[in-house]
Amino acid sequence: MAVVPRLPLTPLCPQWAQDLVDQGYYAADLFLGLTLFAFLFILSLLRIVQSVQTTLLFNFEFVRESKTAGLKNMLLKLRRNAAKDEAQQDLGASTAAKKGM
Repeated sequence: MAVVPRLPLTPLCPQWAQDLVDQGYYAADLFLGLTLFAFLFILSLLRIVQSVQTTLLFNFEFVRESKTAGLKNMLLKLRRNAAKDEAQQDLGASTAAKKGM
């Protein structure tokens, strides 16, 4: 962790007061972080949360796969249409060549 040089809050503020405030913020951050972590840990042990997580993950995966399948289908259709257009152009060119003979 990088050490950031501290500047005094004001020239009238003693260093011990700034240290006290910094320690208070550190303690509050530590307390809130541990509380949140403990709450999430307890929730992770419950079956209902596990089933909700599984359902959400399955739904996200399903949506992603369906989008991928949709893109694949779209590319296949584009390729088929391009092949049909090319075949029609070749047929048109050969018909015009026969008429020209």
